[in-house]
Amino acid sequence: MPSTLFEDYKQRTYIDTFKFTLPRAEGIINGQEIHKEHGNPLLGTLSIVNNKIRIDLFYDNYDKNTKVPLTWNGDYILKW
Repeated sequence: MPSTLFEDYKQRTYIDTFKFTLPRAEGIINGQEIHKEHGNPLLGTLSIVNNKIRIDLFYDNYDKNTKVPLTWNGDYILKW
């Protein structure tokens, strides 16, 4: 059975990255303090406590007047 373009796409793994510079290595950081490479300014917070990070960031979609959550939002454990 020949594969379709959708089947080929569905079976692959893609790497997603999001780079930004944080002003400090611990504590609560407001989205406005985070410098990133491109795109709209960030809203929300990012908190780092005891090697755990919680990302709760959004950006303004000015065209639709809505706040869009980042796909990276959630809780993570940092490994150094």
